[in-house]
Amino acid sequence: MQVSSAVPEGKGVSSSASVEVASMSAIASAHGLSISPRDIALLCQKVENLIVGAPCGVMDQMTSACGEANKLLAMVCQPAEVIGLVEIPSHIRFWGIDSGIRHSVGGADYGSVRIGSFMGRQMIKSTASTILSRSSCTVNGSTTDDLDYDGVELLKAEASLDYLCNLSPHR
Repeated sequence: MQVSSAVPEGKGVSSSASVEVASMSAIASAHGLSISPRDIALLCQKVENLIVGAPCGVMDQMTSACGEANKLLAMVCQPAEVIGLVEIPSHIRFWGIDSGIRHSVGGADYGSVRIGSFMGRQMIKSTASTILSRSSCTVNGSTTDDLDYDGVELLKAEASLDYLCNLSPHR
C-alpha cells in the first residue's frame, strides 16, 4: 500500500490521523470489511496510543474519518459521537496560518499533560464520592442537605466522570 498526503506534518492539522484513517479504510476495504467511520476513528486512536505511543484523544481521527468537504463537523469526543455536519456557505473562506511552532502529541510535554488530567480526574471523582457518601457534610460553607437537586446530580456526574476520558493513563 502506498499512501501520500498533502497535509503538512507537525503543524497540528491532523497529519498522522489523516494517514491513519486513509490506511485503515484501505485495509478494511481490501479485506471486504464494512467498518463505520466512527469505529475506523476509534481503531486509529488505538494504533496511535498503543503502537505509536502517542497518548492522543480521538478528535483528529474522528475529524479525518467523519468529516466532509465544505462542512464543519460538530462532535463530542467523549464518547466519540458525531452531532452533525454544518454546511459552510460558499462565500465563507477559512485560512490556516503557520505559526512555525512544531506540534506533537508524542512528546513528553503532551504525555505529562495527559497524566496530569488523569490525576485531576481521580481527585475530583474521589472528592465527589466522599461528599456524596456523607450526610450533612460541609461543601464551601453549605451542607449537602442544602444542595438543590441540580447540585446533587452534578456531584453524582462528577463522581462517575466517565465523560472525561476513555484512555488508560498508561502507555
